[in-house]
Amino acid sequence: MNNVETLEQYRDATKWLCDNVEPVIQDQRLDFPETSFADMFYSFSIGFEVQDCDDGLQYKINDNIAIDLVDGAKANPDIFDLCCSICALNLRSNEHLPTALNNFAANVLTRNIERPKIQNRPRKKNFLEKSFLLNLAAHALVRFQLSKTRNDVSERYSLADAIAEALTVCGCKTTYSEIKNLLVHKSYAQLRKEYELCIEAYKFAANNILPNNALRPDWYAKSQAILDARPKHPSVIHK
Repeated sequence: MNNVETLEQYRDATKWLCDNVEPVIQDQRLDFPETSFADMFYSFSIGFEVQDCDDGLQYKINDNIAIDLVDGAKANPDIFDLCCSICALNLRSNEHLPTALNNFAANVLTRNIERPKIQNRPRKKNFLEKSFLLNLAAHALVRFQLSKTRNDVSERYSLADAIAEALTVCGCKTTYSEIKNLLVHKSYAQLRKEYELCIEAYKFAANNILPNNALRPDWYAKSQAILDARPKHPSVIHK
């Protein structure tokens, strides 16, 4: 691709990116609710549903997923917080809680279980915001065939440049270095891996449906096979 073609692709990419980022920018920032990796991973997982109700939200959680959540809550504070939220909302709306989460709620209230302590600095709950940018970059990379980043002497027509320019033009001041780091720097390697796990969980749930007729002779076996094959959160340690 010559320079003229690259420039045209860059301009097209920047326009497309502007169309996608402008609706989610408010007060000079990307306007997403606080979200952790755990929140997003489980929202995409099979057997985990968030529903609207008269009192706000409630959850429908498969027993296997509930066991996963409680297991993960032993070491992961974000999963602990998610379990607390599920229990509180379902108790308020009189929605069923699986046995594992019911026991979790009782143990938290009696202080037999406490929120795990973390040694490192707490992570910002901006996983949805960062995932939005990674997802945007993944689509733009395929659509416009720009190089992901550039070196210091290259012309500024990379995908990272285009994303930074689109965000800045639309009112959210962003530098090339910020986007480059998100896309390739080792400091964001864990976040990028977590994003890929969320995509994997989403695709698995989209391609697998739990059978809902419990009277079928093969209902349990089919359900268990799907649940056993599903992607697991890295903090889940039980077999």
